[in-house]
Amino acid sequence: MIELPLIPRPVTVDATGGSWSRPNAFRLVIQGADASTKSLPLEYFSHLMPSCTTVAVGSDASAHTHDISLQLTLRSNQPDDEGYTLEIHQQRAEITSSSYAGFLWGLQTLAQLLSHGTEIPNLVCVDRPRFRWRGMHLDVARHFFPVEFVLKFIELLSRYKLNRFHWHLTDDQGWRLPIDSHPLLTEIGAWRLESDGSRYGGCYSRDEVAGVVSHARSLGIEVIPEIDLPGHASALLAACPDLSCDCRKIDVPNSWGVFENTLCPSRESTYQFADAVFSEVADLFDSRYVHIGGDECPSGNWAKHTGCRDRMHQLEIKSASGLQGHFNQRIARILRELDRTPVGWDEILESGAPSDSVIMCWRDLRYAEQAVAAGHETILSPMSHCYFDFYQARDGEPKAIGGHLPLSRVYGFDPLGSELLEANARLILGGQANVWTEYMGNPEHVEYMTIPRVCALSEALWSDKESHDFGSFLKRLPANIQSLTRAGYNHRSLDKGSSGS
Repeated sequence: MIELPLIPRPVTVDATGGSWSRPNAFRLVIQGADASTKSLPLEYFSHLMPSCTTVAVGSDASAHTHDISLQLTLRSNQPDDEGYTLEIHQQRAEITSSSYAGFLWGLQTLAQLLSHGTEIPNLVCVDRPRFRWRGMHLDVARHFFPVEFVLKFIELLSRYKLNRFHWHLTDDQGWRLPIDSHPLLTEIGAWRLESDGSRYGGCYSRDEVAGVVSHARSLGIEVIPEIDLPGHASALLAACPDLSCDCRKIDVPNSWGVFENTLCPSRESTYQFADAVFSEVADLFDSRYVHIGGDECPSGNWAKHTGCRDRMHQLEIKSASGLQGHFNQRIARILRELDRTPVGWDEILESGAPSDSVIMCWRDLRYAEQAVAAGHETILSPMSHCYFDFYQARDGEPKAIGGHLPLSRVYGFDPLGSELLEANARLILGGQANVWTEYMGNPEHVEYMTIPRVCALSEALWSDKESHDFGSFLKRLPANIQSLTRAGYNHRSLDKGSSGS
């Protein structure tokens, strides 16, 4: 196997003799195009590939006068849905896959090779992912980011074969998703008054959301929306105070932390609201998954509320915190009727998670072990390896929320990190890193905190565990950083060190 500056590291790359000198100009030609290949974002790939001047689709595209033709053919001879084979010969490159996603990942590998040098060895690359869920999260509630940056962020994920974008759209400090049946959610909930007296916030239009979902789909990425309930609901309750236990009017907070403001689980109006919101979410997003949050939910207001105490008595629930289980079951029923699967943070296990829910474990592996023991599909996203809001070094870094997550620890992330998880591998969908933005006020800061750690995450989730080699990764990383710099991404300098633990 030859070593090339590819991230994530492919399963095998074998040289076949000779090399391909990248010409001054060539076309990207897709032979035998079908409905899938015709929907490829060809303009995007033409920008990724140096010297690519034109794009052609169809069987008649081979008649041309250009130096090189890339003949890319979708075939049905790959056993894995996202697997692909890339062959480079002296006058052509060919990608075969049984799926649109595999075809895309093959193109991303080819684009990396073309961006790293002018002399590319003739080769055969056979590749497939280790995990089905390879995710990145972006919090746009604490700080709002324009849709142009969200699209750029998604393109970064696709470069490194990550296939899930978890869009954290609501939290205490802002509600960013348009809901036609409840316009006050964005008219009031999307804005807060900062300590200096300025008004801060923003929200996306329905057309912008549709554009994000469509662009992500074309790049092999599924967009997972998160509506965080029943806690982290201050912005929601600023717009709809009658959904709380005390119906008290509040402002959208301008500080961070965990607030007592929660939806009231005893009011039927709460579930009517949820039904209306999730019906619109299902119209806006085509993912089968909807993230319902469920984390860090105080129950103090529930314990004091007569309606909640009556509901506890009716359901024979012994503690106010147990009402969250009742709430989650009602939300899951709504999503089930919409043909959607709920995903929740691991706290939903504590009061009885809905049987069909996927558990996203952020605290530590113990909760993942509890989830699989209960038969839940599980996604690993532990703070110890996956929180990109943590410091990248112990000093000399811009202000962050806390913690320490160097590059080497991200690279060492393994969603099958215990014997019990390994034994229940069929229930482990994969892993995900999270970008919480309390201390990231602009896109450049988000990119600084994400790159190069996203590259390490990519290899941890895609490549076979036996091939993981941090030393090799560090040798392949600089060429990728140079390519990202040319593409206009900010990043933490590799010269700053502290890549180790």
